[in-house]
Amino acid sequence: MRRTNPSTPTSRPAFSAGDYLKRLRQFQPNARLYLLSLAIGGVSFGIYSLLLNFYILSLGFDEALIGGMLTISNVVTLAGAIPAGALADRLGRKPSLVWATLLSSLAIAGLVFLRNPFAFYLMSALLGIGQTLGAVASGPFLMENSGEADRTYLFSFSAAIQ
Repeated sequence: MRRTNPSTPTSRPAFSAGDYLKRLRQFQPNARLYLLSLAIGGVSFGIYSLLLNFYILSLGFDEALIGGMLTISNVVTLAGAIPAGALADRLGRKPSLVWATLLSSLAIAGLVFLRNPFAFYLMSALLGIGQTLGAVASGPFLMENSGEADRTYLFSFSAAIQ
């Protein structure tokens, strides 16, 4: 452990914003694209999460339907984690992330355009499948697309964006 003299001011912090930007530029192209997709997806999903409940209520449905949708999505996510991991191993990490995005997008589109409770439940299950596939594929994808020196930074950026 390095000791410092409290009366001696440090000239700069251990890591600056410039250090992080330099590391970001050093990431492999797949890793940078993944971070960009996380940022876009995060904003989109935030808007979806905020507005979906209001949308469902405006259609005349009640909070019980919303609760059922959340329950189905979470149960499917829990039950599907191991099969999704096996599928991600079989498909590969990058194709799994693409499929996860497509499934999630299809589910959200279905929630918007199909206006009956059964469709809402079905699309919530599909959303859970897409989210699970993306979650189990992301860690190994980041490992495959980073070196020892930048791995911590890549995982940190990913966690911060999520």
